Amino acid sequence: MPHDESWAPAISLLCLLLVSIGCSDSNDPRKFGTVSGKVTSGGAPLPSGTVTIGFSPTNGQKGVGHAVGADGTYSGDVVIGPNKVVVTAGGDARAAINKKYTKEETTPLTIDVKEGENPFDVDLSK
Repeated sequence: MPHDESWAPAISLLCLLLVSIGCSDSNDPRKFGTVSGKVTSGGAPLPSGTVTIGFSPTNGQKGVGHAVGADGTYSGDVVIGPNKVVVTAGGDARAAINKKYTKEETTPLTIDVKEGENPFDVDLSK
């Protein structure tokens, strides 16, 4: 007996909707602002490799990380309030980052995130 597959797209859409609803956490007490900018060393993007910029709220809340593009740009939501900022990398980019920027305990980078847009460029040569 042949199967009627006319319901397959509707079932796929329903599954996608249920998964996306399940991923949103309406009980998350954190508030977010958008942080965007460019990560460079001496004004130039880092060499090829996977680069991530991480933001850790100083109040102990869970932090977030965002991928940095090949041109050095990034953008994403970050918890409102004071955050320590770290930059980590793999590939050739790893050697271009001073180790002090890779750990919360040693990074001199901080940002006080506000509601709305927060520009934040990072020059790792300083």
